[in-house]
Amino acid sequence: MKKHISLKEKIINKLFYTNTVVIDKPGILIHKFYVGFGLFEIKRRMAYFFEDPLVDIHINVEKKLGKKKTEEIFYKIGKDIGVKFISQMFNRKMPKAICFTFFERVLEKFSFLGYSITDIVKFDKKNLHIVLRGKDNIICRKCGIGHIYSGLLSGILSSLLKENIEAKKTKCCFNSDYCEIVIDKNFSKEYFPEKEMYYGETKEYEKTNFPEDVNYTEKFSSFYDLVKFKKAFIDNYGKYYFVNKSIIATDINFPSIIANRLIYFNLKHTVEKSLKSSSERVFLKVMPNFKKQDEKINFLKNFLSALGWGTPFFEKSKKLKCTFIYPPRSKYRFHYFAYSLNGFVNAVYGRDFNLSKIDESNQFKTIVEFE
Repeated sequence: MKKHISLKEKIINKLFYTNTVVIDKPGILIHKFYVGFGLFEIKRRMAYFFEDPLVDIHINVEKKLGKKKTEEIFYKIGKDIGVKFISQMFNRKMPKAICFTFFERVLEKFSFLGYSITDIVKFDKKNLHIVLRGKDNIICRKCGIGHIYSGLLSGILSSLLKENIEAKKTKCCFNSDYCEIVIDKNFSKEYFPEKEMYYGETKEYEKTNFPEDVNYTEKFSSFYDLVKFKKAFIDNYGKYYFVNKSIIATDINFPSIIANRLIYFNLKHTVEKSLKSSSERVFLKVMPNFKKQDEKINFLKNFLSALGWGTPFFEKSKKLKCTFIYPPRSKYRFHYFAYSLNGFVNAVYGRDFNLSKIDESNQFKTIVEFE
């Protein structure tokens, strides 16, 4: 039976996502959409990341800290990401009806990007009790730890409603037929993100992430080029793949906050080692069997550009230096990108480079050095 939609619901629905535009340039991936009947524009700097390194981070943190502590840490990280996600768009409290509608639209967008725990099984708006399910969800389908998603949804709803709401991951597709997350206002309060997470980005980051005039001195690839030449595709479940490896499309703060928070929890060595080794293994599987070094470097440059990491330029003398032009820029730093890049360059050069420097002093450049 088709659900009857009232005039009020139609108006609220029309407030959000009246149009969405994807800007896909070499090195730069932006999702731009309009709210308020198309009167207000919201932009997100996006990028693609391999799924396997994120899985390995979860696995290696669990080996070090145990399952319970790992679930607790990633729940907090997810909640920080969710709060930051909304704070970049809205800082004022809105009526609950609008908040709930916007929450549903966010779930739709996540589903489009390949996240699976977005099917609403129950939505009791009066008592604030929500049950979400999905199959084959990225990350947790390979490691059984999906608390970053319960934290993410908790943070989104907490930021929208301007009150602390908790969520619990009750089932996982790793050892069940589906994943399930339950959100309930009566759950005991577990984690309150820091106040700075509720603040949007500064104008400095706006200028860096959304450059108006971009001039390319070399030819680089965009993500569309990967699709056009059948290097990237989307499967029947909405998951993105590069060659034969799953990739995740996400806001640039998602991986940046993960690395930032794990460093805060004294896990710098674990996250760096995980990303470096896993990224090297993955890249060796997707890189063609080139004979010449220049071919490998050119492949890496176009690969990074297509993922939306900026346009990279490599220089090698005593050290290996990579300069990204118009890179994704976040107050949570470039560590996730740099640790992953470390693995990529090791695969390309067949050497064990180590990260020695990240220089973000130039607003439109990030320099990463290895030795």
